[in-house]
Parts: sequence; C-alpha cells; structure tokens
Amino acid sequence: MIEQMLEAGIIRNSSSVFASPVLMVRKENGRWQLCVDCRELNELTIKDKFPIPLVDELLNELVHATYFSKLDLHLGYHQIRMFEDDITKQLLKCRKGITNFWLCHLVLDVLQSNQLYVKPSKCSFGATEVNYLGHVISRGGITMGERKVNCIKDWPIPKSLKDVQGFLALTGYYRRFIMRYGESAQPSTALLKKDGWNWTEKATHAFQELKRVMFTAPVLTMPDFNVEFIVETDASSLRVGTVLTQKGRLMTYFSKALGLQHQALSIYEKEMMAVLLPIEIWGAYLFYLADKKRSERNFLQGDWLYLKLQSYRQHIVHNRRNMKLIPKNYGSFLVVSKLKKHIGSKIAQPQLPLTADDGTIVKEPTRVLDQG
Repeated sequence: MIEQMLEAGIIRNSSSVFASPVLMVRKENGRWQLCVDCRELNELTIKDKFPIPLVDELLNELVHATYFSKLDLHLGYHQIRMFEDDITKQLLKCRKGITNFWLCHLVLDVLQSNQLYVKPSKCSFGATEVNYLGHVISRGGITMGERKVNCIKDWPIPKSLKDVQGFLALTGYYRRFIMRYGESAQPSTALLKKDGWNWTEKATHAFQELKRVMFTAPVLTMPDFNVEFIVETDASSLRVGTVLTQKGRLMTYFSKALGLQHQALSIYEKEMMAVLLPIEIWGAYLFYLADKKRSERNFLQGDWLYLKLQSYRQHIVHNRRNMKLIPKNYGSFLVVSKLKKHIGSKIAQPQLPLTADDGTIVKEPTRVLDQG
C-alpha cells in the first residue's frame, strides 16, 4: 500500500527527526486501510474552536425529506494539496522508511470546482433509505443501523471493566430508542464504580435483558418545528423518565436511574426532577413552541407540588382521578395545591419568583409554602 501511495503521488520519501507511526486496520469489505497515529502531533496543534455537530442535530435537518443522497470522496483525505510549511508535520514511519503526505487530510463540499472525485460504490443518489451515522434514515423515520444491532447481539459476556464500558458506550449511543434505558443499564453501570466489579448471575441476566430490549427499538419520527411537542414525564422509586412525541408519534425516550441520595426523596420531588429533565435535555425543541406536559401523578390531599418551568409558555396536564387541583399562580413558576376540607391551620401566601417586566426571573424564591 505504501508503494501504491508513492506511485500515486500521495506521499513521497522524506527524512526527519520526527514521524508518526502507522498501523493497518481491516475494513468492512475485507480490504486494509492505512491509519496514522497523529496523537503527538494533535497535542501540539492549535485546535479549531468550532464545535463538532451533534448527531441529533444532524438528524433533525432531514425532516420532510423523501429522497436521500450521500457522497464519499475517492481517497478523500488525499485529494487536496497541503501548504508547503505543513508538509513536514505529516511524516509517517514504516519499514519502507520515512515518508510524508503532501496532500491534505480535509474534505471539501464543492467537488466539481475543485476537481475532486467520489467513489461510486459508497455513494447513494435519490435513495428512499440511507445509512447515516449508525442510523437508517427514511421518510418513515429513524431506526438503528443493522450493523450496530448485530454488533450488540453478538457482544460476548464482559470479562473486564473495559468490556462493560465498551458495551455501555455502544448501547448508550442508541438510548433514545429505548424506554427505561437508564433502569435497564443500571446493573451494568454499577459495576463501573470503584471496587464495584463483581460479575454475578444477576449481572448476566441484566446484560442479556439489555441486549433484548435493544432489539425492540421502535421507529422514531424526526421533529417538525411547525408542530406542537408533547412531553410525558413519570417517576418511580428507582428512576425518572420522559418521552417526547408529536401528533402521537414517538420522537425520543430518555430515562435516568436514581442514585441512593435521590431514591430517598419524596415522590413529589422525584416528579419535579422528571419535569425538569426534558427542559434540560430538549430545551432546543421546547424553546420554539409551547408544549404540553403530562405527568402520571395522583395528588394527595394536603400536598403541594412546586414546578420550575423556566420561560417557556406551557400547559400542564395532570393525569389524575377524582381530584381537583387549584392553581395558585400561572407564569414561569406554577404552584399547584389541593387542601384538606378542614386544614386546621393558616396557610401563608407562597413565595413566588421576582420577575422583571419582560418576564425574566430576577430572583428565585427560597420559600414555597409556610404553614403558620
């Protein structure tokens, strides 16, 4: 391969006191790919501060698309000429000696104007379904990539912490597809704690169960920012979870197992955590449109619930049976209460947040309820 790259003019012979090692990695088609270990060079490189796009944001851009196309540059990193001053930085060493790249490791968007060539076998044009970032994208929605699913299916029982970390990293990439993923992954996550490694039959059962639920993953719809978002939240003694939907179609799940400290909280505090959770993780979605929140909560007489909803205009819909909730205040903060018919004590006015004329919060309250 080195000789082929020399003949093609991608690299050329050189000499230097510094060079990066190389290794060969087998590709999916069985062929070999040359990889250069540039970690030492990267440590000395001034980083580009532009953030790497999030996978979810890239998937959101495909809403309303019916046909999909993707391009793969032929020898993509090796088609662009490097600056002369940078050539000496891209040195690699192998048994053939020291060579250096003189074509840049970058990809341009404009092909024709820069005389760049693509590899037809890896391109798709006008397809109704396409593999993209480990997902299968179609007009019907988003599913998990078959190759990754098979990788999860064939994953052997972990023998070390590193094996557990690798498995959780792979399944965690698709946690948005799985209801109660946090609860399902909790037994495996507990093994990562200090002195927590103790693989038992219970751990094996939890491992196999997590693999099983990964195969029940539904098709997710892509968000339409012209349609109302609906958030459903729930909390139990061991976890909090939330679901984001539009027009009854599932967009994403998110769940989180509770630690011992949070397990000791009251059910109302856990419900508050469940309501705040989607605001933290889906704030970009909820910022554009009002949303409805559904909470599986039976409010008991004499109890109060205090919800911090931030500056979104929202409606709160509680799934309740035979109980009436009396709203005390509407705005960025909502205080909901139901009192006993005979309370027997004086209820003071709840302290509400101090807000400016534009509705922004100046000072959060330190007291919600004061019984005299």
